[in-house]
Amino acid sequence: GVMAVSLMGCGGNEKEQTSPEPAEATTEAAVEDTGDDSEDYVDTGVTLPSDFGDMIYPLTSLMVEASAKGLPYYSEDSTEDEADSFWFSMAVLASLMNDYVKDFTVDTDENYLYLEEDTVNMYASTLYDAYAQGNLEFPELAEDDTYAVYNEDDNTYGFLSGGIGTMKAYITDCEEDGSDYVLTAELRDTDSEDLYGRYQITITENSYDGEENAFAYAVSDFEEADEEENDVDFSEGATEEN
Repeated sequence: GVMAVSLMGCGGNEKEQTSPEPAEATTEAAVEDTGDDSEDYVDTGVTLPSDFGDMIYPLTSLMVEASAKGLPYYSEDSTEDEADSFWFSMAVLASLMNDYVKDFTVDTDENYLYLEEDTVNMYASTLYDAYAQGNLEFPELAEDDTYAVYNEDDNTYGFLSGGIGTMKAYITDCEEDGSDYVLTAELRDTDSEDLYGRYQITITENSYDGEENAFAYAVSDFEEADEEENDVDFSEGATEEN
């Protein structure tokens, strides 16, 4: 289907950015009480770790990337052709964090949000635990990349600024797995409630040791979740066979 993702456009220098604002999201952590005060991105009865904090934004970024770009989760085994998945998810996270949490930017222009290298490392660490562990490096940033640029004058990265339209993350399950958590999350359209995708995401304790870390967890595994099965098939063909 057609997705309203302004970051999917061609390079920011090629046309004026008229992107819609990202879907509203809350920045506080979900807690034990899952009653009326629960976060609006968590299903009733689902309990998230108390220090979940702003992890909804990295999760959203990866789901938007998977749905919009159709590329697998970036890893040590990814090819150069799949580097877009890394830079695209970083650009989405930069925009979401800038809009809803804290202004991490050091400069802006018509198209890009510029971040210090420490902030870029922090974002990469929460999106990719392999990077936080030192097992993954930034993929090569091509000169014609439309999602990110590097400014050698002040050692900052610029990420294409945009919105994600009516897309919004919604967590339907959370299970402890030792010290990790396995989440089932959906990317939904807030207007129509259509489903863009359903994903299983494992988060682990973040080992990033920067001075200012906004995230207690890092994503260690990300994949499409199995479709939910109906308990009974009431279709005519199925009932006749039975």
